[in-house]
Amino acid sequence: MTPLSLPSPPVAVEQRQPSACRCPHCGQAMPKTEPPPRQETMPQIAARVAKQHGLTVEDLRGRKTTKRVCAARQHAFAEIYAAGRNSTLRIGAFFGRDHSSVLHGIRKHRERCG
Repeated sequence: MTPLSLPSPPVAVEQRQPSACRCPHCGQAMPKTEPPPRQETMPQIAARVAKQHGLTVEDLRGRKTTKRVCAARQHAFAEIYAAGRNSTLRIGAFFGRDHSSVLHGIRKHRERCG
């Protein structure tokens, strides 16, 4: 004997159009929000700081150790680190410095500028 198979009644399935303003968990409508503002990248911050100090990014990344260049470089270290997206290791790699040099520069800048 074979089991009897009864025809299943048609099931009504609600087709919902995907919407960008629906909660993925409960499906409730959510207000549209503005995208977060674009944050400056490390090269952009370095360029801005270099311009403020009347230097170029190449000056900041170079080997010069004059007081003017060092102060600007330390300012850039502090600004980039304060942005919160880059480690001292990554900042050091960008500037051709060791991570401990970056930490020293951040501390010196804070001492100088409060």
